[in-house]
Amino acid sequence: NEHLAAKIGNEVAVALSYAFQDGGAYGEIELESLKFTDDVMAAKHVVDSRCRTTFLEKRQHVILAPHIESWHPELAMMLHPLCDYENPLYKNAAIILTAFTKENIAETKRLQYDRLAEDVLNKAWEVMDTNQRHAIISRVTVNVIVLHNESEVISDLE
Repeated sequence: NEHLAAKIGNEVAVALSYAFQDGGAYGEIELESLKFTDDVMAAKHVVDSRCRTTFLEKRQHVILAPHIESWHPELAMMLHPLCDYENPLYKNAAIILTAFTKENIAETKRLQYDRLAEDVLNKAWEVMDTNQRHAIISRVTVNVIVLHNESEVISDLE
């Protein structure tokens, strides 16, 4: 349920914002703002602008980027410096990324969540150079939370 996942993503962003003492305020890189053109450079400018505005101008610490599986592979390359643990582009920042799949994941165990996210992104960005793709995916699939449709989970328990 994408609506539920979007709602939870927003709630996590708000909660983290309060943890950073930002009063619930956070930035967002809306997927629609990246689809306005086929020009990847223009989309990169949008991502860069949203990050600079959120982290530098507004001095907030949290940004939400939903549907990264829909990002053009060249655009996804921007995640490399944003999500680097040793030398991140923005220090003291939380970047919440979401990715969706229509595949049935009801039987997925907690230890497989990172692998599931890797599979979704490998499929989405398969045209990207393998080494670059793996470098990015290894940075964005560290703390994966899988959301299930509640009715499916309940029926599985019965």
